[in-house]
Amino acid sequence: MKNIRKTLVVSLLLLLVAAALIFTACKKTPIVPVPQGEEKPEGNVEETPTNDVNVQNEEFHVFATSLQQEMATHWPKMKDVWPGLDYENMNVVLFYLGADGEVDEALLLNTQEKRALHEDEHQEIFPPGPGGYAQDVFEGKNAIILSVDAETMSQKDAVSETYRIATHEPVHFFYQEEAQITMDEDRTQVFPIDKNHRVVRGMLYRHLVLAYENKDLEEEHLAKAKYWLDKWREDYTKEYREIKHTDIVESTARYIENMGTFIGTATTQEQMDEGADKNIQRNHLFLSSDEESYEIGYVAALLLDRRVPDWKNSFYATGSTVEEVLLENIVAMPNEVHPEWEAEVTKAIEDYNAEIAKTIADLVKLKDDLSVPLLKLEVSQSTSSMHATDMIRYDGRHVSVNYENRFKVDDKVIGVNTVNVFEEFDERGDQYVYVPLLMDYEINNDVLTVKEESLTVEGIQVETLQEDGRTVYFVKVTE
Repeated sequence: MKNIRKTLVVSLLLLLVAAALIFTACKKTPIVPVPQGEEKPEGNVEETPTNDVNVQNEEFHVFATSLQQEMATHWPKMKDVWPGLDYENMNVVLFYLGADGEVDEALLLNTQEKRALHEDEHQEIFPPGPGGYAQDVFEGKNAIILSVDAETMSQKDAVSETYRIATHEPVHFFYQEEAQITMDEDRTQVFPIDKNHRVVRGMLYRHLVLAYENKDLEEEHLAKAKYWLDKWREDYTKEYREIKHTDIVESTARYIENMGTFIGTATTQEQMDEGADKNIQRNHLFLSSDEESYEIGYVAALLLDRRVPDWKNSFYATGSTVEEVLLENIVAMPNEVHPEWEAEVTKAIEDYNAEIAKTIADLVKLKDDLSVPLLKLEVSQSTSSMHATDMIRYDGRHVSVNYENRFKVDDKVIGVNTVNVFEEFDERGDQYVYVPLLMDYEINNDVLTVKEESLTVEGIQVETLQEDGRTVYFVKVTE
């Protein structure tokens, strides 16, 4: 989930950190299908006639109709999920991108309507890549911009996943101004991964789930969870500080997203509990600290709902994670790691490290081969979302693995598709993406052209630089 946060006290370092948060919810995580109630309330929903807008793609309109129905069903009740939420006045601009990446159709969706947009209504909006999203204001209302194509619509639970994105990301965009940014914030992790980090956080999560599932043993499992929380904070202080902000913002966004899958159809406490329970990720090994952020905080939030119903009113002001608020007054009970589970985690981490080593082999080789140039993109002005399968620190540099994004330089497009890239920030907080030019490219009179599946550059003027003995082609993106 991406987000550029506002703070009253801003230093250059905090600006750097805030820029880094453009990636906060962009890394895709496991998606649970939207639980369906027995009936959906009809509500006041209308599909506005398309007038003279050409309806080109029936599949797209069926997809969009299903998405809008989810919004109409659940979003009017979102104000009951968290104080201050207003999804009834939220717009979604949904683009359908053709095989060439250009806009074929655009629709406006909200709780009241699905309406085709004329080109002059959306021509100022730069669409994100398929499956991506961006923050905007449309027709005077908060808006999230989404894009799909034939491939994304064909994926399993595509409507469900798109609805979840549309519900999750506005939390970061519009409702987390109070969340405090820490100077240590960093959601990447050092590669190779230390399995002990995952063991400690995994034990914390296991006992939170057991506390939620077993009310008669709730206090015991909370005490055991407190032991592992204390161990995380005391034995892995640097990692704790780096991921704390992500723990805060992703846990509450996940909570709101999950609640948004059933809030409009659950009419009894039993149905609420059933919907909440279905969204718990059980028997899942999390291989990164930011994956854990979503789910540890979600289960902790459910326990707080049960124990301290008004906890949300002042949550962000505490500067604590959800699990810290939950366990604040709990006395820790020492307990041991489950040996079989630890063995499972150990093997999973070993396999993961081996797989990532293969995946980033091009960057490992690049380190000693100065003949390969880099495309350096200054992306501070970009509002589009990125996707990466992993975010790691290798050889002291931040690496986004299988990175995908789409940028605009004036009226031309740069498309990055499943490439390992370096990322960094300068002392002003400006953000850069370095793309290794390992594919065929043309450079003529400082005009760069790349026509490959992994990278598209539409004849863009660049500045040729030398950095640490390597040729770098620099360009500042405008969107």
